[in-house]
Amino acid sequence: MGAAASPTGSDRSSGAALVEPERSYREERERAVAVLLDNVWGYPQAGLLEASVIIEMPVEGGLTRLMTVYDRLDAERVGPVRSARPYFHELALTMGAVLVHDGGSPDAMVAIAGSRIPTLNAYQRGDLFSRQEGRSAPYNLYAGGNSLREAVNRLELGDSREVRGVIHRPAEEAPEVGRIEVRFGQNYQSGFGYVPELNLYRWVRNGERANDAYGEAVYVDAVLIAGISARPLPNDPEGRLYIPLRDGEATLYLRGRAIEGSWRKDQGIAFTSAQGEIIDLAPFKTWVVMTRNYQ
Repeated sequence: MGAAASPTGSDRSSGAALVEPERSYREERERAVAVLLDNVWGYPQAGLLEASVIIEMPVEGGLTRLMTVYDRLDAERVGPVRSARPYFHELALTMGAVLVHDGGSPDAMVAIAGSRIPTLNAYQRGDLFSRQEGRSAPYNLYAGGNSLREAVNRLELGDSREVRGVIHRPAEEAPEVGRIEVRFGQNYQSGFGYVPELNLYRWVRNGERANDAYGEAVYVDAVLIAGISARPLPNDPEGRLYIPLRDGEATLYLRGRAIEGSWRKDQGIAFTSAQGEIIDLAPFKTWVVMTRNYQ
């Protein structure tokens, strides 16, 4: 992890507030849909621009996988869709989301079968998915956005939900950080660069600016780097990981500034500053990077 991933310069002992309320908000959102995407051989992906939240977590082999979460599923297509892991299922469950996936690890499938989470699994719902020519399996499976939303609606889980809260902004005391880097394994580094003119963060892969499947730059309002523990599952021939989703240290990057604090599992991922301020992430398009390399 680069030094920018967990900034120095913020004073935990001072007690000075690093965020301040800006305004309240209230809006209607559709039932959340969480889709698991490949993030290495499946790059560039479709459906990143339309996601409200993108959660990046490690999987076996020193790679990462993405879970794109949609409050409004208006993407033309989403993919490449990949298999589930227990920790992604656990997060989707806390969100009350419909989980879209292409099978899963043995532990993930047991967890899904034993929970009440609604799922759209390509193994049973192949009518919602198609293979893209020019790419090899398993990195070529895509779902149509309209088809997914229609399938979710047919589950009759409730059409919408109200989201309300307070939008926060960083205080002037919060340190400025323009570059964020997180390394996974030997061959992959996730990162973001702050663009002051847009007040947004642009996604960067291995030091290069990254785009989506249509050549569009991927921007987010906020980046959250969350520390986790992870270890290989005993006797797993694939080297799959055990990742307990417990509270941990975290840094939130917002409007070019860094706010240190902690994360917890609460309707997805929630963040509290080191000074105890709960910062609502729902108003922001947020990329969450969960890494054992947090420093």
